[in-house]
Amino acid sequence: MRIKPDCIICVMRQCLEATSLSGANEGTTFRVLKEVAKLIPSFSEADTPMSITLAMHRVVRRVVGVDDPYLEVKRKFNERGKEAYTLLYQLLTRSDHPLQTAIKIAIAGNIVDYALPIEKDLNKSLQTALQAPLPQKDWEIFQEELSRSRKLLYLLDNAGEIFYDKIFIEYLLAKGYEITTVVRGGPALNDVTLEDANFAGLDKITNVITTGMDTVGFILEEVSPDFLRALEEADLIIAKGQANLESLDETRYPAFFLLKAKCPIIAELTGRKTGEIVFQANPGRWKG
Repeated sequence: MRIKPDCIICVMRQCLEATSLSGANEGTTFRVLKEVAKLIPSFSEADTPMSITLAMHRVVRRVVGVDDPYLEVKRKFNERGKEAYTLLYQLLTRSDHPLQTAIKIAIAGNIVDYALPIEKDLNKSLQTALQAPLPQKDWEIFQEELSRSRKLLYLLDNAGEIFYDKIFIEYLLAKGYEITTVVRGGPALNDVTLEDANFAGLDKITNVITTGMDTVGFILEEVSPDFLRALEEADLIIAKGQANLESLDETRYPAFFLLKAKCPIIAELTGRKTGEIVFQANPGRWKG
């Protein structure tokens, strides 16, 4: 996906938020915004949300001198996710349609996102996701592709959300799939890093690798060799969140996007309304 004008404003707001979370004073905050604003003339319509986020947040971390402004936010939501895990597992075991339920639980967790100004009500998100039907055509494609897959690549998104993903991952592992999970290569908003994956115990049940990049999503030309190899070798890719969609929607990788449409741009791109769940086969692969 290429940037829209709104993307620049959105990332500027993120930078202000990250600066605040770092405990910066007003003078430092002004300096951050001025430094970030200097980058704007260098952006073009050919840029991606990932590339501008990477550039602008590196400025924030350099100016405020804090490597991970969202560290405490991630810890809080990881604890909340851990507390919710038992309930989520019970929902799955009681379901008459466990695969769909596991998918919807994973999507519900995508509400945990400090990158966008949304209401972070996990219980409401869970109920909304469980009640929403999955698009029939995409569901049929997913079932067919899953039935002939062995190696799955699961692209994680936010801290806290990973416990919702863990439900889906454990369901797939029980069915005999080989799963590699992917985290960010360094601090990027409240996105999952190795430390978060380890906290959720994903390192004990899956092979965990990183994108090799300290940004939301990833830039294919700059990812780690291990991640690029995993993308090429995966039979099926489960991509959580907007940034992973934005990273893959112009490719032909066998990816399914699981998220909540949290902004009008993504809603329009996926044909959903803002706030609705998205379960979509990569249009570059199956609908192009």
